[in-house]
Amino acid sequence: MSNNHSGVNFPINDFGPTAHGRFDFTPLFEDVFLSTVPSAILLILLPMFLGVFAVMQMVLLIIQAITSRLRTRVTVAAAALTLADALALFALSHIEHLRSVRPSAIINTWLLLTLPFDIARARTLWLDNASNATAAVFTSTVGVKVMIIIVEAIEKRHILLDRYRHVSPEATSGIYSRSFFWWLNALMKTGFQKVISNEDLYPIGDDMTSERLYLRARSCWDGCNQNRKYALFWSTLKAARGALTITALPRLCMIGFRYAQPFLLSRTVEFANDLDQAENIGWGLTGAFGLAFLGLAVTNGAYYHMAYRFNTIVRGSLVSLIYSKTVDLSITALDESVAVTLMANDTGKLTSSKYIQITNVASRYDL
Repeated sequence: MSNNHSGVNFPINDFGPTAHGRFDFTPLFEDVFLSTVPSAILLILLPMFLGVFAVMQMVLLIIQAITSRLRTRVTVAAAALTLADALALFALSHIEHLRSVRPSAIINTWLLLTLPFDIARARTLWLDNASNATAAVFTSTVGVKVMIIIVEAIEKRHILLDRYRHVSPEATSGIYSRSFFWWLNALMKTGFQKVISNEDLYPIGDDMTSERLYLRARSCWDGCNQNRKYALFWSTLKAARGALTITALPRLCMIGFRYAQPFLLSRTVEFANDLDQAENIGWGLTGAFGLAFLGLAVTNGAYYHMAYRFNTIVRGSLVSLIYSKTVDLSITALDESVAVTLMANDTGKLTSSKYIQITNVASRYDL
């Protein structure tokens, strides 16, 4: 039979809410209302919002197919695709909730990118005197999408299984936290309060552990032609090809944002010299500049974050290979100073040169 006291001086299974003899809640009350209830609300609200969003998209499809005054030849097709997106979003959210420890990057990115488009379409419906039903339903879908964005961005660390609760905050952070590096705030706060020790640092991700890096690098090295020129270089790039590919994506976005600035500046000069142009154009240019600089800041941070991850993966792969080779050598053939030099100085120089070369090559296409 279970003990209701469990070694403490008060009954832990009493509901309370206040604990007897001290200023505190009872453990049962905390487990129910401070943990279980918020988690249950999250699990209930997310499917509810997605379901409401899908229903409203269906209603909008029916209204636009029957009564919409601004119906073009692709309006019904666009509404049908949006309904299909809502249904797919519902299924994807359920799968991501069960299979991923972090909020869905695909869902959050899609919702965030399409929200300005929906706002522009809602504005058009109201300005062009479309039917009140169409404009009202469409505007309501925009509001529901905003609520879905908020709910989907909530991290799931507090409802994860025990074996996933001790992973790095980076692994459980959503796209917004990773874009603005909010997941580092706790570490920064610790650094302001005391000298950081090894125990204060976050655990490394599973994809960057020495064991996994070694197995991947060893597989690529054993599978390549080791006698050809630059064999180690190409096998290392093959082992780290995923990290290298991800590094290229934010860099391409940076190039796009930088190339957009001269066009925006030229259009701004043209707008300033022509006093007859509408004031709304100026507000549009202001928003465009804001998006360009915000996108440049976010993609710049993401690029260097991914570049240093690639650098770390290369370093970890090479050091693991050198260590494995050192262990396999006989004692008489081993010169410890050579192995230490390879693992420290030479590996550091190699990874630094690779990082600098990649940065320089990418910078050639920037303004």
